[in-house]
This record gives sequence, structure tokens and C-alpha cells, in this order.
Amino acid sequence: MLFRSKELQEGFRAFLDDPSGTAKDWLMDDGPRIGGRIALFLLLLFLARLLSRFAGRVVRRGLDRSAKNASELLKTFIGNSISKVIFFVGFVVALQNLGIDIAPLLAGIGVLGFVVGFALQDTLGNFAAGIMLLMYRPYDVGDFVEVAGREGSVSAMTLVSTTLMTPDNQRLTIPNGSI
Repeated sequence: MLFRSKELQEGFRAFLDDPSGTAKDWLMDDGPRIGGRIALFLLLLFLARLLSRFAGRVVRRGLDRSAKNASELLKTFIGNSISKVIFFVGFVVALQNLGIDIAPLLAGIGVLGFVVGFALQDTLGNFAAGIMLLMYRPYDVGDFVEVAGREGSVSAMTLVSTTLMTPDNQRLTIPNGSI
């Protein structure tokens, strides 16, 4: 069942069996407790959102001030990733305080992650290579490079590909995994 608490399970079943008669009793008996849980859920979501934004800004500022000269794309990626992870953890904590059993949710996310990771092997490989390129910065936008048997000026870099402008004005998009 969706709820961890036996009381909530029984109340929910009684409500489904006789919605009109049970609704009034249910709201009178469990309404304040459920309302408090919903209020706590919303408060936790709000706090998670504030904390995630704050942490993202702190990480971006820290990366701006660091001795390493990280690219803007890497700074944005790391800041956004940390922000989203913190919000997700806050959301899971809020769901747990609402009385929802999160174990099946986490198991489902794990299985979904495995399936998506298996299906997107090449894309994730390009993504990982893009992260490495952003960290080690062997080249940057504007540099003239030879990569994957092609040469040209780097016009754009993303986490999955690098775009070159060749000397004869052709635009080439090369997956980062090939570089």
C-alpha cells in the first residue's frame, strides 16, 4: 500500500468504501492531522527550494573565486546539478514526512536509472567525455584544433558535442566521445 501508517491505510480504505458518510467523519477525526502533514510537506518543499538555490549560488561563487579557471558551462553544470540534487533530497524527505512510503519510489528510480543508462550508453559516454573536456580544457571556444581527424576553429562546446568551423566555412558537430 502507498501509506506506511496502518491508520492512514484503514482510513483511506473506509473512505473509498463509503465516500459520503465516511468523508465527514474522516475530515473531523483525521483532518487536522492530515492538514498538519500537508502544511509540513509544503514547508519542507519551500525550505528545500531555498536551500537548493542557496547551495547552487554558493557553489557557483566558489567556482568563480577558485584558482582553477573553469569554463562557464562547467560552473553552470555543477551549480545546477548540486541545486537539483539538494531539492530532490528535500522532496524525498517531505514525501516521507507526509506518510508516503518512499522505498518503492527509490527502487523505481533505481530501475529507471538503470534502463535509461543502458539505453543511452553512447550519449552518456559523450556526456562523460564532455565533462572531462570541460575539466581539463585541452581547448576552448575560438581555438584552432585538430580533433577526430578534422580541423577547424571551435565555435561551440556543449556537454555532448563540440562544433567546429572548418577553414572552408563548414560547420561540423563532433561527439565528445570521439575526441
